[in-house]
Amino acid sequence: EYHNKIYDVASADGIPAKDVFKAVYLALLGKDSGPRAGWLLASLSRDFLVKRFEEATSV
Repeated sequence: EYHNKIYDVASADGIPAKDVFKAVYLALLGKDSGPRAGWLLASLSRDFLVKRFEEATSV
C-alpha cells in the first residue's frame, strides 16, 4: 500500500518516483537506497516516522 502511494504522489506532483524513494531512504536510513519502501514504512511506528520526517525537513 505505501509503495503504491509513493508512486501516486510522485506522479501527481511530477516528481520522478526514484527521487521520492531516495528521499524516504535518506530520511529514514541516511542512505540512498534500502529495502522496499512499503515494507520499511509499515514496519516502523508512526511516531518514529513523523519524528524522522520532521527532522529531515528541518535541515
